[in-house]
Amino acid sequence: MSRSNHLPLIAGLSLSMGLLAGLAQAGERLLPAAKIFPFLQDYLSLSPSARDRFAPIYVFRSKTGKLAGTQAWLVVDGARTPLSIAADGQIGAPTSVAQVARGQVALSLPPESKMGVRMEVTAIVPLRAEIAEPLLEASLAQANSALHTGVPLISPPRFRRLVFEGAQGGEVVSVDGQRRQLPTRDGVAYYEPSPEAHDAVLRFRQPPSHVILSSDR
Repeated sequence: MSRSNHLPLIAGLSLSMGLLAGLAQAGERLLPAAKIFPFLQDYLSLSPSARDRFAPIYVFRSKTGKLAGTQAWLVVDGARTPLSIAADGQIGAPTSVAQVARGQVALSLPPESKMGVRMEVTAIVPLRAEIAEPLLEASLAQANSALHTGVPLISPPRFRRLVFEGAQGGEVVSVDGQRRQLPTRDGVAYYEPSPEAHDAVLRFRQPPSHVILSSDR
């Protein structure tokens, strides 16, 4: 999956590239899970019904381009569980508050690699060639509601746009059959809900791999 550099870095959530630098030379190193997965504990503390339409994801970013060979384990009370790392760097995150609060992440990096961690917020919607517009609105609304009830993810604290990573040929089809192409930025289609487009359908030649929530204007 290609992640466009126009996507906003969530304020305060980028680990310094220097923080993870040199871990391979020093051998495996333990870091608090809460540092690798910022704000995940707040997210998991929400009731399931208040977070079933959006989720944070965490992605290793390699400054040196050497991501292959990176390994990570969640260590809780001495028990080690491997954390998956996808080809694009996405890390399998802990699934409980206790794991984040008490856990550590053991990291093993390739020699001379320098890593950072980026957090993005995704909409939980069907990743299909056709996505109902109300589902996208619901993800934005729920995420924004969470921001106002104790999950300080971004500043300014409001998501306004949905960015369709990996999609091709996006268009909005209104209930009366009218069509318009989705705007793009850096070649990636995005959508900002509007009252006149409610109940529309978004269609793609190729479905998105992720739908990222963004505060961009």
